[in-house]
Amino acid sequence: MSSLPPASQIPVRIGEVVLGKYVVERVIGSGSMGSLVAVRHQQLGELYAMKFLLPDLVLAEGSVERFMQEASTAARLRSEHAVKVHDVGQLPSGAVYMLMEYVSGTDLGAWLAKHGPLPAADAALYLAQACDAIGEAHALGIVHRDLKPANLLLSSRANGTSCIKVLDFGISKNQRPDGYASSLTRTSAVMGSPSYMSPEQIRSAKYVGSSSDIWSLGVVLHELLSGTTPFSGATLGELCDAILTQPPRALPAHVPASLRSIVARCLEKRPESRFASAAELARTLEGASRPPPTLVPTMVERDRAIPSLVTAPRGPGISAKLAATTLDREPAAHAPMKRSRRPWIALGLVVLTTAALGFAFLMGVFTTSTGVENRATSAAASAVISAPSSPPRPPPQTASAVPVVSSPREVAPPIDAGVPPRPPSSATVAPPPAKTRTID
Repeated sequence: MSSLPPASQIPVRIGEVVLGKYVVERVIGSGSMGSLVAVRHQQLGELYAMKFLLPDLVLAEGSVERFMQEASTAARLRSEHAVKVHDVGQLPSGAVYMLMEYVSGTDLGAWLAKHGPLPAADAALYLAQACDAIGEAHALGIVHRDLKPANLLLSSRANGTSCIKVLDFGISKNQRPDGYASSLTRTSAVMGSPSYMSPEQIRSAKYVGSSSDIWSLGVVLHELLSGTTPFSGATLGELCDAILTQPPRALPAHVPASLRSIVARCLEKRPESRFASAAELARTLEGASRPPPTLVPTMVERDRAIPSLVTAPRGPGISAKLAATTLDREPAAHAPMKRSRRPWIALGLVVLTTAALGFAFLMGVFTTSTGVENRATSAAASAVISAPSSPPRPPPQTASAVPVVSSPREVAPPIDAGVPPRPPSSATVAPPPAKTRTID
């Protein structure tokens, strides 16, 4: 949609209630086929967009029938990148309307006028999203016929990511299975914007097919990358002649070669030389807009730093390279862990064994020393108790006699010899007198 249309082109007024429940809030803009206004549902409070067919086209033969037929077909589109059509009909005043979802955003035509060309990755991404909706429409036999930056609305999803919405499916053309247009499309009718028309669309609108939309997408991509359309002319005739016979204008030098080849293939003069479908074009655009993965260079650098961990040869594919690298590295990743644990486990066992032996040795020494002290004490006590009050008589001298030891401690035989202590003699020891206490 372009700037605001004249009031004569709008069949409703601001504040008017349409269909008994939609209040007209403001005029959004106008296009080659109709005007667009914002309406709000009185009960639900939801905002919708209502498009009206231009009054001049309402009077044209078959225009109303074709508008309703194409709108009902566009309502079958389920793509995220296609504007949803909820209703189509005719007001009591005779105005033909189409009720669609309201999408907030800026069309790419206004974006180009304000900011200039887009980065190559963004342009490829936006066009690939548009191809999603166009491909579904082509599968249903619908040809858009008016693809241009002004009909690609740049909006935002709930998560903040960019989302392209394709507008104006209501002026599309439905094809029969044999590839020819419906009889409602007149041969002399001019549909679309001349700068984005394919050569076959300029020659005749009756035989326009899906490849015409591929051409228009190529023109749009050229404009998103360079800021200008690939063909120009001072007059409509010169423009049409350039489209039919001249090569497209060259893209700037900074545009990647992959996108240059995509634009060149879209703008082939012969329809059969272009991309076979919008789906094929979308896949090619996604490959051109996808940034190189960061995982593979990181792995390559790590492989060069540690060549012993990777023994697989370099394969042609990324998936094979990743699989070979994973298989080769799995045992190497666990080997250092096993080698590092074994010394610690052995050292722990040695420490525990040494501690246990040391504890047992200390306990044995303690027990032995305690027994020796106890037996020495008992022997000494026995010797003291058994000693007579007068010195003992010396034994008769014999050849084998041993010297008499006067020390009581030497009376007891050596403990280590295993000789038990000598029992006490028959001498008795009188107990100490009992203590008495006189109580006065």
